[in-house]
Amino acid sequence: MAGIVLHGPEGQDRRLPCGAVLIDNTTYFSAVDLISGQGMDAYRVFNLANLLECVVVADLVITSPTAAWQPSSDDTLFADGGPCRNLVFDGSDETELGRLFVDAIAAAERDAASRRVVRRLGYAPQDAAPAVRLLRQWREAAERDPQGFVRQYSEPAYLTDPASHAKLSALHGPAGATAAAEFQLAQFLLRTSVAYALSARWAYHPHSHRLDYVSMRMRRSNQQALHLGQEIVRVTETAASEALETRRQDSLLREFGAFRYESPVPFVLGAVLAQCRRPADVLPVALEMRDTRGARRYRRWAGEIVAAGRSGDLDRWDRAEHELRDAQRILGAELSGVYFGRPGRSRTGVVENVATHIGTVDPSLLLEHRWAELAAREAATAAGKLPEALDRWKARRRKRNVVFLLRLAKERRHIDSLNTLLRGVFDAPLDADGMATLRDLHQRNRRNVAALSALARITP
Repeated sequence: MAGIVLHGPEGQDRRLPCGAVLIDNTTYFSAVDLISGQGMDAYRVFNLANLLECVVVADLVITSPTAAWQPSSDDTLFADGGPCRNLVFDGSDETELGRLFVDAIAAAERDAASRRVVRRLGYAPQDAAPAVRLLRQWREAAERDPQGFVRQYSEPAYLTDPASHAKLSALHGPAGATAAAEFQLAQFLLRTSVAYALSARWAYHPHSHRLDYVSMRMRRSNQQALHLGQEIVRVTETAASEALETRRQDSLLREFGAFRYESPVPFVLGAVLAQCRRPADVLPVALEMRDTRGARRYRRWAGEIVAAGRSGDLDRWDRAEHELRDAQRILGAELSGVYFGRPGRSRTGVVENVATHIGTVDPSLLLEHRWAELAAREAATAAGKLPEALDRWKARRRKRNVVFLLRLAKERRHIDSLNTLLRGVFDAPLDADGMATLRDLHQRNRRNVAALSALARITP
């Protein structure tokens, strides 16, 4: 996809292969709509969580291309030095653009011909054949004149959430929302298939109304769902949710409503909203979190792991694979401590922990202040303990790579309700149906990541 142009300051492209993610511009519209106070629903919250996580965890956030919209020059996310850039077709290589459109439309035709896919998208079986014919016409037009086809591609896909629907109507006029069902189906498949094709270069994080279709395509091709750094966020969130639920189930207070726990609370969304007092604070807080030392280190480490996997250097990948396993082990051990506490917090327990850490000694030597005898024993075994001490030192260094996630996990521990955060920032919580919808979206997202996870497959 080297011939597709990224709009923004020079020098960004060299960071794209390992540190960039692609989002739908409707994800951006939906999130901004919530921040600007235009309404509260589960889809807006899901898309805001998606945008904020990309801003904090990815080096660069790329919005999908369209001729119908360009970001405002005063948008802090897209300003010089900001984390977002928009992809554009103007000036793109004609041959590569044509190949992108033709291949994407061919895939869309196959899915439009599938009754199972058509029904899953909410359309009637009789809409399939007309949609296939329309896509075939578009494929021929894209092959003849790729740049000319950009106009058709940029027409809106109205199978979307209410916030994005309103934005699309403002950009294109309301007529598209009443177009024939076969056009709506074909346009959705066209737009989503192009974004999916672009995911061959950049990890693609789909909009709430494209999640099911994109996930189905990814499972079918076993393609990577997320940028590695965000896969590890998902895995850690899942572990944290399970730990919190276990605590809730184990607590007798749950029967009296004294132990409240509400899932889901995405790590980054929860951490950002916990620091906000009003909607205008959300993006500045996210940008500030993005610039913390821990977040920068985490992004750099995740990018290095992905780069190692793409390098073709087996030794380099072997080291990266070892780091991934270490990350899993460290996160598992540390999360257990975060949510369940660590054993031995009495004075005796602390001494036992210290004794275990520095070597196999009798804890009574410390409790009874028998320092000379302790020193003699330690001196005698120091040479044998050196490799273990070195391993512990290396483990502490590796832990720094994921300390950002551990901090998010600790903050998550103190949030008992997403609605508490939404009410505090937006003065508008989700109702029961909205919370159920949001929970379903996040659970599907986590299941998809579990099926495709780089951590599970040990490949980036």
